[in-house]
Amino acid sequence: MTKLLVIKGADRGKQFELSEDDLTSIGRDPRNAVLLVDPEISRVHAYIKSTDKGFIISDKDSANGTFINDQKVHKRLLESRDMIRVGQTTLIFDSSPLGSLVDVQSMVNLASASRETGDSESKIIEAVNAKAALPTYDDDSQITDSFLDHLEENIHVIYHTAIATSRITKIEELHQKILQLIFDWVKADRGCVLLRDDVTGEVTPAAYRQSDFLEDTEPIEINKKILDFVAKKNQGVLTTDAESGDFSNKLSGSGTRKTGCIEAMCAPMQGRMGIVGFIYVDRIIQPNTKRQKTPFTTHFSTPQLKMLLAVAHQAALATENASYYASMTQNAQLAAVGETFTQIAHHMRNMLQGLDDSKNRVRLGIEKNDWQKVGEGWREIDPLTSRIYNLSLNLLSFSRPRDPQLILDSLNDCIGDVITKLEPLALAKGIKLDWEPNLKFRPVFFDAESLYRALLNVVQNAVDACQLGCVVKIRLVESDEKAIISVIDDGEGIDPRKISIIFKPFATTKGESGTGIGLPVARKIMQEHSGDIKVSSALGHGSQFTLWMPIRRSRPKNARTAADTSMQKKRN
Repeated sequence: MTKLLVIKGADRGKQFELSEDDLTSIGRDPRNAVLLVDPEISRVHAYIKSTDKGFIISDKDSANGTFINDQKVHKRLLESRDMIRVGQTTLIFDSSPLGSLVDVQSMVNLASASRETGDSESKIIEAVNAKAALPTYDDDSQITDSFLDHLEENIHVIYHTAIATSRITKIEELHQKILQLIFDWVKADRGCVLLRDDVTGEVTPAAYRQSDFLEDTEPIEINKKILDFVAKKNQGVLTTDAESGDFSNKLSGSGTRKTGCIEAMCAPMQGRMGIVGFIYVDRIIQPNTKRQKTPFTTHFSTPQLKMLLAVAHQAALATENASYYASMTQNAQLAAVGETFTQIAHHMRNMLQGLDDSKNRVRLGIEKNDWQKVGEGWREIDPLTSRIYNLSLNLLSFSRPRDPQLILDSLNDCIGDVITKLEPLALAKGIKLDWEPNLKFRPVFFDAESLYRALLNVVQNAVDACQLGCVVKIRLVESDEKAIISVIDDGEGIDPRKISIIFKPFATTKGESGTGIGLPVARKIMQEHSGDIKVSSALGHGSQFTLWMPIRRSRPKNARTAADTSMQKKRN
């Protein structure tokens, strides 16, 4: 399966599968197969096409360009793990063949020495210290053509290993990539990565790979004493279950085909603080029945074992980094979740406290037949329940990704519904809502339910920022194929030092009366429409919020007709 994984940007974490039959478009228009919520990319930014050579990406004359591994390109053949950057979004192109990836636990067995496996150390035909993985040469006589050939190959393998491991932060992906690089470099049938607990010493399989040409195989059986030897000596080993002479009956437990033997290399993953695991690769060698007495010849070599040691060291450092990154990410996520729960609990407590006070006022009024007190308490309950309801809707809108459900509808009507909803509140505060419909603006495709919520949050924010006698002006215009809605107030304005945080969740300038979730939700909704919100403000001179999105007057694939829904029901 070939896919794109978003690792940076508003859509971080999303995955998109690439079809080998269709042309895949990337952009912020909802009709794109790869739809990205990023205001800095074009409506149709680039295309990815499957060809005989592989997947080719082509920039579609985008405003900000397409970059592959930080190099601007117009057209280029993609390689697995290439990083594609468009606007503020970065994606990884992954074309790793799934046919060679199988369940790890079912394909790797760890066994103690037994009657079948015999003495583990007697099977080691060569051991190389990890420190000798990249030897130094003190005189020019050792620099032969063979040495130069191996040096060029080694530098190539180490370079690509370092580049690949530096880009991957997920441990599972890291180990699969390591195995893929090893299989590209050395001819092996099977391979696995084993991780070692630094406290208990317990070893567990973490990744498995087998050759695409290997049709059937039983699980790898790795002798634990071999791993103990590798860890204790900090050496890579070349092992075989075949001795010189007749090896047709020599087996390495259940991990071999019954017509062959196993030749393997095992290297310790030596990190900064110790051995974090092992890399194991093997070949299943079929005996020549006509020449069973022929001395056994190994296929793996000493230079390959040294290179495996060097790759294992790179893999160990990358594993430590990925583990540290995962720990830091988890801690940050837990801290963010804790802070979010604290903020929600804080706002809910305040509103529930207000409800409790109003309830007590109503109860006392009923007990004393004081209907004026009952009326006062009841009038306070209504706005509090509305605040709780709006907070819950905003939290749902902010917490879950949502593709806009586009229908052909009137933006004038949507804004009018917002005015109708908020006008009683504004009048109660002595604030005028100045709304003049743009009668020339024809219906467009948009998600009327979510856009209504975005506008409600922004206009209510403007009302909350105003004092008695202020005016909030709302205007709708069309410019450069964009629908632009301006919400302008002559309130107290926003402190320039706080403008940068107003779109962050729970960052409010209203004190106890604000929740800090309305504006982030509004921005998220506009970005889901491939648009955004901009703000300009000055203390003492009011603020202007500008909501914009591309105009869609043709019917998108996921669009519904206006008859499919009742807007009044959705907005109540």
